[in-house]
Amino acid sequence: MIQNNLEVTSLISPFINTYKLISAEWKHFMESGIPEYLQSQTEKYYFTNTFLHRSEKVKFNKIYFPIKLSYKNLTTDLLNLKDVLEEYKFITIVGTAGGGKSTLTKHIFLSL
Repeated sequence: MIQNNLEVTSLISPFINTYKLISAEWKHFMESGIPEYLQSQTEKYYFTNTFLHRSEKVKFNKIYFPIKLSYKNLTTDLLNLKDVLEEYKFITIVGTAGGGKSTLTKHIFLSL
């Protein structure tokens, strides 16, 4: 479990350190519970239960299968998520039940 906590902490540490440097307001904002929130959410999504591994959590990135998103003639596999979000400021994820919308959202959260 210690190794897992170190992995999760290493994922969010650069984000926290960057924003702490921005300004006094951000520093106050970051010290008001945001790091703890990011830590808890990252732990929640970084490790997940699966149908095959019901009794133990596995790393999300070990079981995630990348999907492709399509809109009109554009198709992306989200390998470079930052480029997609820079070009398209607003994205709506629409799909049927069980189509992977929540799983995609977890992938986006952990990737950013």
